[in-house]
Amino acid sequence: MPSVFPPEPDPPAVVALDLGTSSVRALLFDRRGRALPGREGRAAYAMEVTPDGGIEADADAMVARTVACLDALLAAPGPLLPPIAAVATSTFWHSLVGVDGEGRAVTPLYSWGDTRGWREAAELRQLLDEGAVHARTGCPLHVSYLPAKLLWLSRAAPDRFRRAARWMSVGEYLHLRLLGRTACSLSMASGTGLFDQRGKTWDAELLAALPIGPEHLGPLVDLDAPVGSLGAEFAGRWP
Repeated sequence: MPSVFPPEPDPPAVVALDLGTSSVRALLFDRRGRALPGREGRAAYAMEVTPDGGIEADADAMVARTVACLDALLAAPGPLLPPIAAVATSTFWHSLVGVDGEGRAVTPLYSWGDTRGWREAAELRQLLDEGAVHARTGCPLHVSYLPAKLLWLSRAAPDRFRRAARWMSVGEYLHLRLLGRTACSLSMASGTGLFDQRGKTWDAELLAALPIGPEHLGPLVDLDAPVGSLGAEFAGRWP
C-alpha cells in the first residue's frame, strides 16, 4: 500500500511569493517542486475602488501582508524546516507607486485597472505616433500603462508627484523594503508601456513626453538575476 505520510522534503527549499490583486500567498517547495504541507501563509484583501475610476491600495499595507504571510509560513507547526536557498516573487503587472528618497511610498499603489488617466492617454495619442510606440514597446498608448498614469498624476497630485524620487511596481517596492535595494526585471518592464524592447532600455521618446527621466525608474535586470539578500531588519527576523 502507498504511504499515507507525505514524502520527506528534498532540501534545499524555495519560498514562492505571489502578490495578486485580491490576496497575498507564501508557499514553500522542496527542490523537486513539491509543496511542503502546512507551510504557507495567506492574506486576502480588496483594493479601493473610487467613483472616478480609481483602483488603488496602500503600498505599505501590501508589504505588511507579505511579511505576515512569511511569518506564518515559517512559524507553521511541523517538521524542522529544510534550509531555504531562494525566494521567488510573482506580482500583478504594471502597478505603480511613487517612492521618496528615503525609500518610502508617497503615493498609493495604483492598479493597471485605474482609468483616471484616460484624458492623458488620448493626449499622448495625439502627440506621439502610436504605431511606432507600439512597435517599440509592445504596448498601445492606453490608460492601463504607465505613460498616461504618470502624466495624469503629475497634474492630479502635483505635490505627491514632486515628492517621488522614483517610480516602481509593487514587486520593486517590496524588494526595496525587505532587501534595501531593488531593480526592475525586463519582464516587468515590458508591461509598463515605457520599455524599448529592442534596445532593452527605457524608451527615450516616451520619457521626453513625460515629466520624468530614466533616473526616476528602476535599473533594468534580466528575469533570473538575483536581487540580493535580506536587509538587516528582516535578516534578524528570519534567520
